[in-house]
Amino acid sequence: MAPTWNFTLACLEPSIATGEYSPFSFGVRRVLSACRHTPGFDGTSLRLIEREDTDIDAWLADLASEPPDVLGLSAFVWSFPFFAELIPAVRNAWPQIRIVMGGPS
Repeated sequence: MAPTWNFTLACLEPSIATGEYSPFSFGVRRVLSACRHTPGFDGTSLRLIEREDTDIDAWLADLASEPPDVLGLSAFVWSFPFFAELIPAVRNAWPQIRIVMGGPS
């Protein structure tokens, strides 16, 4: 039996509060959909976190509700500095988490 993995994909989505159209979470949602439809991901937990804030403690609390084995961060030029601050905090809390960051930037 293959091991079960917990994957969390996350993005900083600033227009959640305004309700305006924003393409920023489109890429991470495409990756999430591709994972859900890939045979090797059967039985894998896939979760999406979209937050509009840069409150590191709130992000950590969100991650703590279901700590992932792999954390994928969808980065843009403007979100990169925040993720550069978040990653050490995640590493401190869960040193075993594999972190992958990518995106159009």
